[in-house]
Amino acid sequence: MASAQRALAGIPGGANKAISRALNRTARSVRTRAKREISHISGLKSSFINSKITVHHSTQYKLSAEIEARTRGIFLSQLPGARQTTRGISYRGGERTISVAHAYIAGGKSYMRRTASSVGLKPQGRYGLVGRLPVRYVWAPNLVVIFGSRKLLDYMDERAAEQWPKEIKHQVSYMLSMAG
Repeated sequence: MASAQRALAGIPGGANKAISRALNRTARSVRTRAKREISHISGLKSSFINSKITVHHSTQYKLSAEIEARTRGIFLSQLPGARQTTRGISYRGGERTISVAHAYIAGGKSYMRRTASSVGLKPQGRYGLVGRLPVRYVWAPNLVVIFGSRKLLDYMDERAAEQWPKEIKHQVSYMLSMAG
């Protein structure tokens, strides 16, 4: 960053603007690569993951960009290849198939309410009774757990270290060409 500041010393606010732009482009690039990696690990669609990962952009006054993953749990039925089997639910978890015994795929909260009301019971909170069977929602691992894994964080650090020099060089040359 010091070299960018020296190169753009004659342009008012030029160094901060170039650094901010480079940080934002690097963060977006790292988010895209992380999204692809999470999609590969979990098997979820990239569009689903993209809506859960946000980039907090840098400004000229706040020279830092952050990538944040925020999400509630994911229903097992949202996972790719989730299907009902005689023993429960099975789904693809990365490279292998995972089974959850004694589980079944229901159509969500409205299905649970309709099923419970048909036998005269009222589900309460996350738990309820359908017939004589206790029912609870089964969640898959949260995206934040995958996003916060050491392997993925190291991967993102490598991508950022690879992308940052290219971006700052590009932004400095752009600012110099615009100045004159």
